[in-house]
Amino acid sequence: MNSIHQADVIEWDATQTGETLHLNIVLRTILPLTYEDSVALQKAIADRLQRPVAVAINQIFAAHLDPLVPPTFTTTPTDTLTPTPGPSPSPTSTASPSPTYTPTETVIPTSTSTNTPTPTPTSTPTPALGLAANVTLPGLRMRQWPDGPVIALLRERQNLTILYGYEIVNGLVWVEIMDEEGRTGWIPQVYLLVVTPTSTPTSRVSATPSPEATAIP
Repeated sequence: MNSIHQADVIEWDATQTGETLHLNIVLRTILPLTYEDSVALQKAIADRLQRPVAVAINQIFAAHLDPLVPPTFTTTPTDTLTPTPGPSPSPTSTASPSPTYTPTETVIPTSTSTNTPTPTPTSTPTPALGLAANVTLPGLRMRQWPDGPVIALLRERQNLTILYGYEIVNGLVWVEIMDEEGRTGWIPQVYLLVVTPTSTPTSRVSATPSPEATAIP
């Protein structure tokens, strides 16, 4: 697999129909596979197993970056000022003024109103709605945690509730979801389709006044 654009196997499952082995493979690659690469991979697996093999390949594209060396920080010396002692001041005699009586004013405190801030309520985010997509037989595996044990199988277009969990494990993005039976688990984001709700306009019925009867003399 490394000879095909540095491809890594993320997940795979196998089912059998008669003598044919059906493989569903999830690859992480840098460049998209060509048709010739897919045929070569299928032929290599069939030659190795010596049996008919049908292959379905799902690709997850990733970017590989070379190591980045950070710049070296250099410190700049700063000048420090050193005080120089000068001549000591000689004592001088000063005349102390006699105390004088100064009338003082009495301050009467006045009440001031204090505004109490009112907390503003903040909205709590609600879970989003989604659907299971690109699901193949026997079904999409819902795991207890990212890349953990399988706790349920999801069918195609099954209604899901997208929760707040979001993690990247081994280069694969995992999302926390809840199925229709209330079970909570994790699935790869590539198998999740987000549903955007739309508002339906409602028609208003207005009452039409009935004509008033007038008496003719």
